[in-house]
Amino acid sequence: MLTQNQLVPGLYFNVTLASLMTTYQLPHITYQEGESTVRYVYVKENAGMWDTLTAFSYKLCGCYPYVRVPNLLCVSPQTGTAAITLPADSLLMRGTGTYAGDMLSRIDMADLDGSYGIYTASNPEAQRRGITRVRQILMDKQFLYDPNDGLRWRIQCSNRRMRSTVLRYIGYCGEDCEDLVTCGDLTARVSRITVSCENGKLTTEDVFYYDDFCNAE
Repeated sequence: MLTQNQLVPGLYFNVTLASLMTTYQLPHITYQEGESTVRYVYVKENAGMWDTLTAFSYKLCGCYPYVRVPNLLCVSPQTGTAAITLPADSLLMRGTGTYAGDMLSRIDMADLDGSYGIYTASNPEAQRRGITRVRQILMDKQFLYDPNDGLRWRIQCSNRRMRSTVLRYIGYCGEDCEDLVTCGDLTARVSRITVSCENGKLTTEDVFYYDDFCNAE
């Protein structure tokens, strides 16, 4: 629903998560409590609510939004330090992965007059992988206060899921997205969880992303 619904385009000042989420009555969705305020967000034409929430979360605390059970939208990171221990003797698989399908190598952004050449940002992660994917964009009104911060945000979003570790084990230990988990020599926060049951056997697959938003080094 957050990707399929749109807010009225324009500038929203003194924004809280509640002010965004109460625009429509979206059934079964709850959201993180708190009255932390962002000075403004800019809603682009045809942008889904999720796009606005990603900008809100970044401006609020440099985070990327995520959803916990049951349908709880969060825009700031979990801070608990007590780790959930996964049973190493029930481990079915451990692997690593990488994703570069959205990775940008450079972004050039025009100034308010439409001229290019002032605002540009390169992505070292793309350069290390030999990726050339350049974007030319107009001035992003979401970051008028600091255009270079807007470029950094776009680069970071393009690097989402660039590295990952996957654990699959028998059972389920109750972990949720952003919970701290330990298993053997791994200690990290969970980015994605898949619980399945086949032939009466419950299995859980936890994925741990390593990027600028998840398990940042």
